[in-house]
Amino acid sequence: MNRYYTDIALDENWQPAVRSNGDFATVSDMDCLIQEIRLEALTTQGELFFDPEFGWSLPEFLHLQIDELTLLEIEQRVYARLAAREEVETTSIGVVVRAEDTVVISAVWRWAGDSKTNRLQVSVGRVDIEVIAID
Repeated sequence: MNRYYTDIALDENWQPAVRSNGDFATVSDMDCLIQEIRLEALTTQGELFFDPEFGWSLPEFLHLQIDELTLLEIEQRVYARLAAREEVETTSIGVVVRAEDTVVISAVWRWAGDSKTNRLQVSVGRVDIEVIAID
């Protein structure tokens, strides 16, 4: 990875994490990229004026009747958004989408030049979306 990434760390409630001295905590490199992917999963494309392509647009699937075609659309959308990142080894991406009480999206990938597998799980319910970074 050629670039250096850093951002304000977010807590489990998506609020800025604060250190004991009152300063904002930061997150860097791979942890920063994981945080950014988690945020992108919650964001609808066009929501950010400064980056209109950012977002997986999963909120579009809230309140929808889910069928096989919809599951395939979600799978392709998640794959495409991960593959659009230069830091991700595109041949390592795997996306599985299944419908239970909620739609559960499991994604795996490796960073370019790294052998460690990253995992992310997203649950799209009737009224909310939950993103869990597993690794």
